[in-house]
Amino acid sequence: MKREKLKVEWFTPFAGLEDLSPPVPASEMIPTWIKKMAAHHDRGDVQSGSYHTLGPKGTHHDAGTFKTCPGWADLYKEAYILQMWADCIIKSSPKGAQATFSSASFGSDVHPNFQGLDHAPTDDYTITLKLIAPWHLRTPPGWGVLQLPLQWEFNPNFDVAMGVIHSDIVHEINPQLMLRNPEFTLKFGTPIAMYLPIKLDKSLEKSSSIGYITPEQQHSFARGSLGAFLKFTQSYRMIIERLNRYV
Repeated sequence: MKREKLKVEWFTPFAGLEDLSPPVPASEMIPTWIKKMAAHHDRGDVQSGSYHTLGPKGTHHDAGTFKTCPGWADLYKEAYILQMWADCIIKSSPKGAQATFSSASFGSDVHPNFQGLDHAPTDDYTITLKLIAPWHLRTPPGWGVLQLPLQWEFNPNFDVAMGVIHSDIVHEINPQLMLRNPEFTLKFGTPIAMYLPIKLDKSLEKSSSIGYITPEQQHSFARGSLGAFLKFTQSYRMIIERLNRYV
């Protein structure tokens, strides 16, 4: 089968910024704590019979750590990360916010709380600050990106609002920071948000079903469950690569 090619274009009106603080494949900005983590847990301090050492019906299974989980690893293979393009001091209250950049070339805006946070069932955030990124993003027709927070960075100062950007038509990238702390500094190079290309083709007819399991669904479920325990390590990855025709 011929594979579809996807070209993601990042561009900036600031000459030289592409050499200083470009958006990068997420695989190049894996959090340090994950890099330092061992891929496998020492069984010596894991109780026998626990989930970590035994699979279905007592079959032995590798005590892998989060580092070996395909869920986050595949996400980081497919996405891009926008990093902070300049130092920035942020001060905020429920009435407003101010972002002071190291260069006057950059700016920000505010989403007042009446636009959203006043109606949300949480008091975790002071206000929403929109950074005017110096980077623009273009994807092919029918493709967009998901803006996602960087959950595994555990940044105590802000969360990034998630949503779909129709980057095949609108190329602005302005991450919305939902501020937790009233004052903090964003340093040059800090990971800000993740962007995951997604298919937005409106000609694709979508449907769903809800019901009792069918024989075909039972077979598919059983195959996946069995395949996850056919190897001591990386069994899940093996069945994905063997059965997924898109890999």
